[in-house]
Amino acid sequence: MLSRSLGPEFGGSIGLMFYAGTLLSGVLNAVAFVEPLLSNFGWADGDITHTFPEGERWHILYSSVLLAFCTVVCLTGARVFAKASTVLSTFIIASTAMILVSFALQRPFVNEEKAIHYTSWSLATFQENFWPDLAPIAEGRPSETFGTVLGVLFPACIGVMAGASMSSALRKPSKSIPKGTLWAVVITFVLYLTIIVCLGSTTRRTTLRDNFNVLQEINILPIIVPIGAITTSVTSTLSGVLSSASILQAIAKDDLFACLRPFKRVSRSDNPTRAIVITYVISQLAFFMGDTNAVAPYTTMFNLIMFGFVNLACLVLKLAASVNFRPTFHYFKAWTA
Repeated sequence: MLSRSLGPEFGGSIGLMFYAGTLLSGVLNAVAFVEPLLSNFGWADGDITHTFPEGERWHILYSSVLLAFCTVVCLTGARVFAKASTVLSTFIIASTAMILVSFALQRPFVNEEKAIHYTSWSLATFQENFWPDLAPIAEGRPSETFGTVLGVLFPACIGVMAGASMSSALRKPSKSIPKGTLWAVVITFVLYLTIIVCLGSTTRRTTLRDNFNVLQEINILPIIVPIGAITTSVTSTLSGVLSSASILQAIAKDDLFACLRPFKRVSRSDNPTRAIVITYVISQLAFFMGDTNAVAPYTTMFNLIMFGFVNLACLVLKLAASVNFRPTFHYFKAWTA
């Protein structure tokens, strides 16, 4: 779409940004996979059991195992990916539902050892948390800013482009992409906003700042939260690997970069095998960037550039009044049909 509206050279260069942002999104989720794993099952800090060794090298190993597993699944084809995502999404839906139910059923309690101050629904708690207080989250660190918070939060919203990145695997992309993407935006926004308001109305600010497992600690079924978090990391890593490989293949097919020509070939099952393999190699190297807070700002930067140029391309198409991919909905009924 970018190549056709802004020119192949311009579109190809922005496509590389798109590829980098999607790849880093997968890396971010593979790195984030380690946090709920070790906070619940780590030798030193595990709340449930003490099973997995901890340390920087172990963190990289766990992320590498997840990445290798997701790469193997992606190499088997988009159908297996879709089936795996459907099964795993069941756990995510159950976890999200239980979080919302817990806000309604959990009674007020205090756990000083874990810095938990749960007030249940309270107007005073909501008013206390309403205004920002960008203080350091740990001793020796500078105060957080709007930019640092955006850098960590924004990657949670970029999954809405996953369908567009896999358009070649869709039966009716012209219908599925706009409908699926717009519904993904709406549902994601509503769920995120609901959980934010519920947390701000029931949990003290000190708890939100000092205990990153707060959703698990206040849940009536605590084990469901790490299961949902780990499952989310797996599905998002799967999506990151396959989506970024599909983008790389699309760029290679335009023959803009000679070095990318080998990646335009597909397997007999129309799977971008070579693109998946090189994506795995680059992702593996990216693990040495650091933890979640180190990877997230780069993910945000590349994706903001990508989204900005996608909007620019849409504007160019609109000003040119040309027939294009953009959906037109005269009635809401036509959109939901």
